[in-house]
Amino acid sequence: MAPNQEPGPPPERTRGSVRGPLLLNAGLMLVLYLAAFAATTGRPGETAYAYFFALAGLFCLNVLAAIGLAFMGRSQTVMGCIYSGIGIFLIGLGSCAYSLSHMHMGSMQ
Repeated sequence: MAPNQEPGPPPERTRGSVRGPLLLNAGLMLVLYLAAFAATTGRPGETAYAYFFALAGLFCLNVLAAIGLAFMGRSQTVMGCIYSGIGIFLIGLGSCAYSLSHMHMGSMQ
């Protein structure tokens, strides 16, 4: 460092990204749906139940990640995990409820 230069402010710590958890969870929701569809050979009721439990597990992982990241001071990434949890409920679990409510079980004649 030159003698007449003052040291600059210390570099700010990165607080993470909101976009990372959102993209990761969107991809995982798609992969989980494809895995549930393949595991149940396309039967709509069983696919919806398998997808529901997979999404419940993904939501729990988001909660644990948000708690851990909060202790690490990554506030933007914590917000990404919170937004992802909301997306899991609105999109993922909403699609499960829709598919279960519109299933045709056959006529009881």
